[in-house]
Amino acid sequence: MCIKYLLCLFNLIFFLAGAAVLAVGIWLSVDKTSFTMLTNLSQDDSLAQFNDPSVIEQGAYILIAAGALIFIIGFLGCCGSLKESRLMLGLYGGLMLIVFLMFIAAAILVTVYKHETERGLKSFLKFTIDKWYSTKDKPNTITVSWNVAMAQLSCCGANNYTDFRTAEKWTASRPAGQLVPAACCQLQISSSNMYEPRDPECLTKPSAGNSFYLVGCYHAIKRHAVENVNIFIGACVAFGAMLLIVAILSFCLCKMIDLREDKW
Repeated sequence: MCIKYLLCLFNLIFFLAGAAVLAVGIWLSVDKTSFTMLTNLSQDDSLAQFNDPSVIEQGAYILIAAGALIFIIGFLGCCGSLKESRLMLGLYGGLMLIVFLMFIAAAILVTVYKHETERGLKSFLKFTIDKWYSTKDKPNTITVSWNVAMAQLSCCGANNYTDFRTAEKWTASRPAGQLVPAACCQLQISSSNMYEPRDPECLTKPSAGNSFYLVGCYHAIKRHAVENVNIFIGACVAFGAMLLIVAILSFCLCKMIDLREDKW
């Protein structure tokens, strides 16, 4: 009974969270106007960058996919334990075990092939800039994500500002003479534009004094990860342990149900 209700409570949280994320995703996909009105009423200027219809639509699809996955996992675990369904519990336990093994395999591969992983991550970041990064008047989810990352981490591009020379969408629509996006510059707080450079010449004449044009975001992310490595390792261990524990509990409950039915 303890295992049954512990699994039920644990997955009820996932079930409700998945349902909430799924509902928000569906709401954004069918009613973009309401979200835009809410962000306009907010005093947080950083929300304005998410008002573009294409960004809202892409974000909605991501939320729907993530919410549906969490919803299904929570449903299998919660209803399987509450109804004592061996099928649901087996599916849930098997899914958790697969995710745990994939998590362990990924950790081993990243450790063994550290240099290859670093090169692959850097290439992937560069690829997203080349294929998807655009100007602020033609934003998409990748563009918004890169702008937030560069502004928060004080960096520019995956390697440095030269990455934007091969950005297809950005080079096709940028103003003449602009060398770096505004997010690469040292910014000032503005009520009308959250990416307003302190030095207007930064866009056409970036330097170490007015921008971060030589600081790659890959190195900034790596530095940030090294500074918080203990927190990162602890979070990974806790996540892996959680996956293994719930998988074991679900299989134990399946076995107990079998033993009880055999006695009957």
